[in-house]
Amino acid sequence: MASWQVASALALVPLVACGGKAGPADAGTAVSAQAYFGLAAGRCFEYAETDGGAPDLGLKTVADPTRLELHLLRHGLDSRVDYLGFDGGTLLLEQQELLSGGQFRSRIFTPALVDAQAPLAAGAPTLSSTAAWQDSVAGQPAGSGQESWQVDVLSEAPWTGPAGSYPQAFELSFTADDGTTSAPSVERRWAVPDVGFVDLYLPDDTGTFVDYRLVDVRDAGPSDPCAAN
Repeated sequence: MASWQVASALALVPLVACGGKAGPADAGTAVSAQAYFGLAAGRCFEYAETDGGAPDLGLKTVADPTRLELHLLRHGLDSRVDYLGFDGGTLLLEQQELLSGGQFRSRIFTPALVDAQAPLAAGAPTLSSTAAWQDSVAGQPAGSGQESWQVDVLSEAPWTGPAGSYPQAFELSFTADDGTTSAPSVERRWAVPDVGFVDLYLPDDTGTFVDYRLVDVRDAGPSDPCAAN
């Protein structure tokens, strides 16, 4: 992700199936990105920095009239919101809101960035997309530019953690450049088809990058204290 995004947390997923071993869907089968990445509305994913520890980071999905909100929670509080659209197997990132300096900074992408494409396949070609961005704070313009994304599937292997064992997980690398820093930002995460993200490599409360491993997934109501520890 771009530096302003990674400094607080996360971004999302992608890749086109081409070469290598594909996920559960066949090449000729219609794939729903929303189902493939486990992004049903009203779902809570809880993660812990240490195995056996209390969940201290979460992802919570909230239905929006025309799209899906993906809330990144730290100790139960919003630190970022991604506004997602879907086009078959493609997951689109339309807008982000990031907590910075006590205020949410909003970034709109035109056109929407291709944030994920299902099914995943190890060794698939890099998925690249570019969009113009416009920032605002409290409704006032706060900068603009162009952002480029590159997403690679680095590997495919079984995954075992606090939430259980899965025979197939994909390690994803995200490189983003929004033109505001001297070097692109890079982050990683692991995805299990039809489950979602099981491992997020993100900054902790001190800014040190650590692995947050999935502890629990559940359907959650509006008042559910997702990852509130």
